[in-house]
Amino acid sequence: MDLYQKALDIKKRSLGNDHSSVANTYNNMGLVRQNQCQWNEAIGLHQKSLEIKDLTEANHYDDHLSIDSSKFCKELF
Repeated sequence: MDLYQKALDIKKRSLGNDHSSVANTYNNMGLVRQNQCQWNEAIGLHQKSLEIKDLTEANHYDDHLSIDSSKFCKELF
């Protein structure tokens, strides 16, 4: 768990608290706690993961809506 915590700290510093990679790390930490039958900690970690994923999916959708179509086409071709 110590290595997950270190990875989480690095990701939060470099990517920000609301990055999908941070959410994945919280989820993995939750799975570890779940396998250790530490249910309350597991639930809390999974909840953090879901909250971030909800935010990133909403932001990801908004980003796609704001892309200039000509730029988008240039990137495709």
